[in-house]
Amino acid sequence: RGSIEDVVHRCHAAEVPFDVLVKRAAELSITFVLTAHPTQALPPAILTKHRAIWDLLMKRQLLNPVPKEGRAMTHELLEEIMSLWQTEELRTTRPMVQDEVEQGLYYLSSILYDSLADVIMTFCQEVQRVYGRSMPLTSFMRFGSWIGGDKDGNPNVTHESLRWALLRYRQAILANYLASLERLQERLTHSDQLCRFSPAFRRSLANDRRNFPALAESLDARFPHQPYRQKLAVMVYRLRQMFRQPSESEGGYAGAQALLRDIQLIRRGLTHHRAELVAEHEVAKLSLQVSLFGLTFAKLDVREHSQRHLEAFAELVRLHGLSSEDPRVELLKGCSPGTREVVHTFQVMAEHLEHVDAEAIDGYIISMTHAPSDVLTVLWFFQQTDLFRRTTRGWWSGANIIPLFEGIDDLRRSHDIMETLYRHPVYRQHLAARGQCQQIMLGYSDSNKDGGFFPANWELYQAQRRLHAVAKAHRVRLQLFHGRGGTIGRGGGPLHQAIVAQPWGTLEGRIKITEQGEVVAAKYANPALAMRNLELVLSAVLEATLINSRPPTHVSDWEAAMEELSQVAWRRYRQVVYEDEAFVSYFEQATPIDAVSEFRIGSRPARRTASRRIEDLRAIPWVFSWVQSRQLIPSWFPFGWAVEQSTRHDRKKIEALQRMYRQFPWFHVMVDFIQMSLGMADMRIASHYAALVRPRRLGRRIFAEIAGEFERSRKAVLVMTQQRELLDSNYVLKNAIRLRNPYVDPLSLLQARFLRQRRLARDRRVRRRLDRAIALTINGIAAGMRHTG
Repeated sequence: RGSIEDVVHRCHAAEVPFDVLVKRAAELSITFVLTAHPTQALPPAILTKHRAIWDLLMKRQLLNPVPKEGRAMTHELLEEIMSLWQTEELRTTRPMVQDEVEQGLYYLSSILYDSLADVIMTFCQEVQRVYGRSMPLTSFMRFGSWIGGDKDGNPNVTHESLRWALLRYRQAILANYLASLERLQERLTHSDQLCRFSPAFRRSLANDRRNFPALAESLDARFPHQPYRQKLAVMVYRLRQMFRQPSESEGGYAGAQALLRDIQLIRRGLTHHRAELVAEHEVAKLSLQVSLFGLTFAKLDVREHSQRHLEAFAELVRLHGLSSEDPRVELLKGCSPGTREVVHTFQVMAEHLEHVDAEAIDGYIISMTHAPSDVLTVLWFFQQTDLFRRTTRGWWSGANIIPLFEGIDDLRRSHDIMETLYRHPVYRQHLAARGQCQQIMLGYSDSNKDGGFFPANWELYQAQRRLHAVAKAHRVRLQLFHGRGGTIGRGGGPLHQAIVAQPWGTLEGRIKITEQGEVVAAKYANPALAMRNLELVLSAVLEATLINSRPPTHVSDWEAAMEELSQVAWRRYRQVVYEDEAFVSYFEQATPIDAVSEFRIGSRPARRTASRRIEDLRAIPWVFSWVQSRQLIPSWFPFGWAVEQSTRHDRKKIEALQRMYRQFPWFHVMVDFIQMSLGMADMRIASHYAALVRPRRLGRRIFAEIAGEFERSRKAVLVMTQQRELLDSNYVLKNAIRLRNPYVDPLSLLQARFLRQRRLARDRRVRRRLDRAIALTINGIAAGMRHTG
């Protein structure tokens, strides 16, 4: 289930016509966005060792070596393992933004560059095999990135690091293309003495000779009678020119389309003299890769907090009024450093789009969007920096403006905010310039911290339906951008299930998803894993778009029941987490949040401000700390209370929930995610963390509430799923937890002990030793639980 073969066969079995399948596939827009949230506990050197060990294991399995070769491979494997054991697994310094960009590029360059194209080619081949007709290669899956552009709460991401990141992504993809062209140069040795080259190809090569006379003199000497190798030599030269500064890159390709035309020319030329097998393999793959990655590898999203824009706007209006004669200069006169940084960021975006690559930036994300003014303020900055302007061909806008709705109140008002924007005449012009397409980002992390797992996910479900209806009414093509984290408490969990469970009719083949921190390493550590995870998402989107797109007739009754459950869970969660003043103290003492805040796993601070309030703590360390202490309350609390209060042990209501679990995909997935979290939590271990709390009676009181709710939720899940034990229906995960716990449990007990000692220690050297010991347990528990933030 979830493979490309499975979904294509199911489309065929559902009598989806070939033409419809091809049309809908061409309309798909699936984007994975790499982020640099501080959830990756392992440094790059360890990840590289893991990859090397995996490569050696795969090599042994595939080659089935003779004894002598097998002994050599075993020796090499042991060398890598020994090296891994003696490699420092703790970061000695907090990573810089540049380090995070390089880590993202490691996955893009060494794994995703090939894997993404391979998945699409596999899909097209399977369609041809099942339907008996060939379909064109289409670039419907892409990767984007926040790494280097996520300014929200991270003072280390500046307009200068943004400028550097944009150029670094460009250099990385050029290096990959260069390596691919040089491989083709070795392969395409076809002779003009044996093959009849197409007239179009011969004309193109003649033009190259005229345009690059210095290079033309050496082509015949280096590659006599080998026109493809001559053409590729010119292409290699032109790519190398593009590594220079834009002002010095004379002779380079003007854009990705120009490079793509040359590759397509070679592909058609090969077909012309009946070398289709060559044309439709490596050359076709490179053509697809250029379509997928362009000249920027992963389109960058820039993100900033709405308050920063409002503060900068207020200062600029006070100093200069609403506009100035020369905005690039006048806007900066007399401004504070914060306002200068806001303006410089927009200017860097405009300059790169105009002078380097018009496709390098996908969108500008506005964190904590509370009102239409938060979006219109960014549009004003777009106007002032020429990111949105009138041209001779009409209005032009350089990037999407993406509101991010995070808190539950904002989710509830999101459709009203968008209704106002869709009616605004200037915003309508921006939308027209962007092809009537609107991206809207939904925050899973802060909404969960705000209202608890079940209420937050229900509000997200409703918000999607309302946003889709408003966009449809205004004839706007909506692409929802899901800010999913690694853990279930931050919107994580099996992505295939989550996509299939989206509200009926809201997906329409367009989805954008964040891939955060440890998720990147877990999903894309090697090509086989990458292929499998990309397949799962593609099959889920096709299933939701082509097979299960119509809702059942009784969905309104289900939604009424979910609303009741959500309201009860919301009230209970707020009562315990926010209204009990002692809960903050419990959280600070019964979890390793103090150590997590100091752990050097990301360039971004753990808190937005110095405040102790839960509202000001970032969702990532909030979830990370609950996972480490084995309580995991962001992923399940207080589901059992909600079920108990809503049903009052009424058999008919319980049976109705059981039917919904079987028939309502969204509820089924939510219950399964809660079940997974309960299966990974451990109240026996958690009690040792609760024992750290002072005064003791506070720790005992709050832990009793958590443990009691855990038991209620466990029973509620068993009733819903009609199982005897948690995870009976998911043997793989159940067995994995049983295998991992004997290794994780001692680390948890050691961590609780070290935390107690660290909080009492007065000697600086003792504290340093304990800090290292705690950091090692954090790494170990994160690896064993397969979750950080």
